[in-house]
Amino acid sequence: MKQTITEQLACFLVGIEAQKLPQSTTQKVRDCLIDYLGATWFATGDPLGVQYRELATALSSGAIPLIGGGACSEPFAAFANAALGHVREVDDLHRGSTMHVGITVFPVLFALAATEGFDSSRWTAAAVSGYEAGIRIGQTFGREHYARFHTTGTAGAFAAAAAAARYLGLSADQTADALGHAGTQAAGLWQFLCDGALGTKPLHPGKAALNGLLAARLAQKGVAGARRILEGEKGLAGFSAPHAVLSDITRDMGNPYMIESICFKNYPCCGQTHSMLDALLMLMREHALTGKDIVKVEARVYQQALDLTSNPDPGTLGEARFSLPFCMGIMLAKGHLGFNDLSEEVLKDETVRTESRKVHMTFDPEIDKLFPQTRPCRIIIRTKDNNTFEKTNLFRRGDPELPMTLEDVETKFKSVTDGILSRRDQEEILSWAKSLKDQTSIPNVIYSGITPE
Repeated sequence: MKQTITEQLACFLVGIEAQKLPQSTTQKVRDCLIDYLGATWFATGDPLGVQYRELATALSSGAIPLIGGGACSEPFAAFANAALGHVREVDDLHRGSTMHVGITVFPVLFALAATEGFDSSRWTAAAVSGYEAGIRIGQTFGREHYARFHTTGTAGAFAAAAAAARYLGLSADQTADALGHAGTQAAGLWQFLCDGALGTKPLHPGKAALNGLLAARLAQKGVAGARRILEGEKGLAGFSAPHAVLSDITRDMGNPYMIESICFKNYPCCGQTHSMLDALLMLMREHALTGKDIVKVEARVYQQALDLTSNPDPGTLGEARFSLPFCMGIMLAKGHLGFNDLSEEVLKDETVRTESRKVHMTFDPEIDKLFPQTRPCRIIIRTKDNNTFEKTNLFRRGDPELPMTLEDVETKFKSVTDGILSRRDQEEILSWAKSLKDQTSIPNVIYSGITPE
């Protein structure tokens, strides 16, 4: 009998071995791990991050550590550490699948390492497996799926299940079962954004991580999962991506590995704003302009950017992270937008508000055709002396076409954890992640760094 897509994917995943991976792939695992740890530590003091961590410890007891303090059960540790990594919107992302991946993979591996023991080779293979499964499913489901579903929550469940299955050493049959269990739990709708319930967003990767871990544990126990969870008549694609070409999920697997196309964020806001922010910054620098010189910014964008980031008057920090006008307002007012530039003080800054009102977003059908393969935009600015300057941009700093170096990733980690971790703890965490293949355990500093004086 011909293998299902789920079974084909499972057979490939169990064959991933750390020792056989290209150096570029293992280096990307390192970079993604550093980026995940930075994003998670960045949110440890955030009120929303505290709520998720406190909920996990209230709902379960156990000794599995949480990043930033506390402990709970294995599944709820994965849940909390995943949600925490998404709170501040600085976690890694993938362009073609339009999803965040690391926050559904690494929390599962930290939880399993605490119960099963840490093994660096299994960790690396499992991380690559998780990214491979999640991205392949997410990008095949495409923008049709993303229009209604937060792909991080849906495809993220497969990523978590694949990572867990590989770390647990499950067979191909068991891995297929795990993917089946993951798919039947996959969820995450965009309505929270329409209703201003932004605290829901980290719930999606949190549940994806928990559900994926549960899926792998069920498979480990011998519970059978749906083998046509993707393509079946009542499978996930049938109602959420009916026009997807599902054979693309297993096309050219490992050539290269999907983790190598991961992007890293350069701003503390929704990834759908980044190419626009880059273009505005380039125009300001190329023409030696400040906000005082500019009277209008027109951002011609694709539909998803308009749907997600056009709020002209955000009332909360969560809303501000999804407001291109507000983020551009900060850039116009300050000349930059750093990871610590979004704050309650900035939210109340009238200068930023005034600058943000110069920004106008419009749908551009030609730009829209280039999404999601790129993150296209056309930015047009008009100055007070009636000059007009224009920039078309397809890629963001941090995309594979404009990659961050290891030094860039380390600099970002230090930037987002300054004031949260001591310099010594920052260096210890970076040292551990950079020499992952030589490590035999996870040091306590990963979870409970000492806050600087």
